[in-house]
Amino acid sequence: MADEVREPVKGQGYAVASLAALGDGPGFRKIRRELDVEELGVNAIVMPPGIESGFHLHERQEELYFVHSGTVEIEFGDGTVHRLGPGGLARVAAPTHRKVRNVETRTRFM
Repeated sequence: MADEVREPVKGQGYAVASLAALGDGPGFRKIRRELDVEELGVNAIVMPPGIESGFHLHERQEELYFVHSGTVEIEFGDGTVHRLGPGGLARVAAPTHRKVRNVETRTRFM
């Protein structure tokens, strides 16, 4: 049986890692850089209680949000708000305004 991966490991055509190895405290975890991802944007976000991202959009790249733990709200520029729990997903087109907020009392991972 193989050992659990902690630090990034790269091989011929693959890379594996653990979120815990990619940083401490709140903020972004740059998964793309650590795993040499070349064709899509990928980050993990650690959000303390009550924190929100602020509205933003992108020029070219859509985003996919995945809620690993806890509950967050995602709000769109048209005022629509959706609550996503563990396993929740949201795909957002590049020019669509969006913001995400942690509505819980504990730090959450996305």
